[in-house]
Amino acid sequence: MEWQNDMYDRMMDDWVFKIKELQLLRVTKALQKCIREGSQVAKEGATPPLSEEQRLGARATAVDRLHREHADIKRKQLAQVQAAVSERIAENEVLVEKTQQAAMMLEERKRMSELRSGPGNEETDPEVTRFQKMRSIMTNRKLREIAEGQVEEIKVLATELDTLQRRCFPSFARAPRRPMLNSDV
Repeated sequence: MEWQNDMYDRMMDDWVFKIKELQLLRVTKALQKCIREGSQVAKEGATPPLSEEQRLGARATAVDRLHREHADIKRKQLAQVQAAVSERIAENEVLVEKTQQAAMMLEERKRMSELRSGPGNEETDPEVTRFQKMRSIMTNRKLREIAEGQVEEIKVLATELDTLQRRCFPSFARAPRRPMLNSDV
């Protein structure tokens, strides 16, 4: 009789330890699912108690499954981050290209302003002045073409922005307001 009391005391200590371990365990959705499935299995039929090997095997498979699910989640997150990084790299390349174009245009404008404001510009060789005039005409034409292209690009981007805003903030049809009828009258 005494050994049975001792056995029950040890089983109770074991259950207290398991409860403390469960309380300290970080509860995730996957763990909640495992706990629910375990309780459903217990409700469905009274299965004989599992041996230590079977419990450890079941625990190992559950831990392995949870590890695989966690690894899949991390892989998906990594793929999302890599996609965002590649998108930012592409945006940066476009910005670098636009910056280079702007620097070239600025350099050309500086050169044109120097030619216009240079001392004795009219007194130089007529051949040089014709060449400079032709160059300034070509430069102005290129600048106009670039400006027109930018205006068109701005229009396209504005329409894209408008469509994206419509997608993000849809308008819902509203029913006309009717006066409330008093049912007590």
